[in-house]
Amino acid sequence: MVTTSSEFLEQYGAALRRGTAALFLGAGASADAGFPTWRTLLEKSARQLGLAIDDRTDLVELAQFVFNERRRPTLDQLIVSAFDRPRRRPELHDMIAQLPFNSIWTTNYDTLIEDAFIKADVHLDVKRDNDSLARHDHRALTVLYKMHGCVTDPSHCVLMKDDFELYAQGRPGFLHLLSADYISKTFLFLGLSFRDPNVNYILATIRAVFRGGGPTHFAVMQRPQVVGNERTRFDYWVADMHRYGMNVLAVDSYEEISDLLSTLQKNYRGERARDSVYVNGSFEQVSPHREKIEELCRRIGCLLARNGKRLVSGLGIIVGPSTLRGFIETLDEDHKPTYGRLWLRPVRSKHPEALKRRRALMEEAKTWVLIGGTDGTREDAVVASSLEGQLVPIPGTGGTADEVVEELLTDPDVTELQRALLLKLREADFSLERGDHDDVDAVIRVLEEHFAAST
Repeated sequence: MVTTSSEFLEQYGAALRRGTAALFLGAGASADAGFPTWRTLLEKSARQLGLAIDDRTDLVELAQFVFNERRRPTLDQLIVSAFDRPRRRPELHDMIAQLPFNSIWTTNYDTLIEDAFIKADVHLDVKRDNDSLARHDHRALTVLYKMHGCVTDPSHCVLMKDDFELYAQGRPGFLHLLSADYISKTFLFLGLSFRDPNVNYILATIRAVFRGGGPTHFAVMQRPQVVGNERTRFDYWVADMHRYGMNVLAVDSYEEISDLLSTLQKNYRGERARDSVYVNGSFEQVSPHREKIEELCRRIGCLLARNGKRLVSGLGIIVGPSTLRGFIETLDEDHKPTYGRLWLRPVRSKHPEALKRRRALMEEAKTWVLIGGTDGTREDAVVASSLEGQLVPIPGTGGTADEVVEELLTDPDVTELQRALLLKLREADFSLERGDHDDVDAVIRVLEEHFAAST
């Protein structure tokens, strides 16, 4: 079944926001990395067997013939030789690492996606075999299932007829998990080609777990450029994808696929930022006002959690940890998951890329709350002035926050909405010197009213 780009962006974008988006990467996703094709790798072995390779050759069957005659080490060496040196990682993989996929499935042996996640500084839980399915990396928000194995262990890669025909016995856990994902998540298939020798085996695996129902899945595929038998066969193949619960978006070039992912990323980050609040500031660890500030920050964390916000924080001392504690406590009390609700990236002021990291962190939100602070908080205010959003320094907390309040109230370019919020916060009359927490309650009421109005 054919779909349009607008339908795809709307429906798959919704799955990303819900945290139910999954991705399936086929061989075409790694094509631009410059790896030799499986056909190229098998040509020499085919000649040694007295066989010729053409477009109709079943390469999986040919790999079985090589195994029958030369045994497994020959095939293992073919895999190793294909990935024997670093390759240029396609931009596609870096874009994937920036999106919140719940799970990623791939039949590719390469480590391009793992490398992209490392570059993005995002934890990835990699499952290469049945044994690894029982181990969990609780730091990771995304699980990568390498259902055909990995180049790091070529002797266990799935590549010949025996491997495919005995897949259910050799890798049963992958089939069970793929079945669960396929009926509960929305898949996006990238890198599939109707001329890929593995694609029929991949679709047979999906067909084995798909019984109809469940969410609609999507595949973005490049259509043949030449009109004729090839294009006609592609059109029939696309129409047949309904048997797998899959809608196909046909594009004319690889660049269109990158553009679609870029739009998904932009839309998702924009919507996520609107629901995110950055909280930062600093105080001396030894301070007579520490308990008061910790209570204010904890209450702000509770407020953000109750209002469905995502907390963005560089942690630091007192402000970050106290806000995080209130946020986590509230989610726990309400039995709500932390998945997708936190974005924590420590920013150390003395790091050579501190300002770059600070900006990247603040771009994750559209509201920036400043409490107290010194030089680092001043940098926050400078960065915020160059971004679209609302800066909310809390009056009475001292340091940079108080300075920024006065600067904003005398700035003719400040919006009336922000000016009104700052005046209400100042009327709350928060003071570090007060022994009670009535002023904390007043600040929280103002912020709660503000967040409720902006939802």
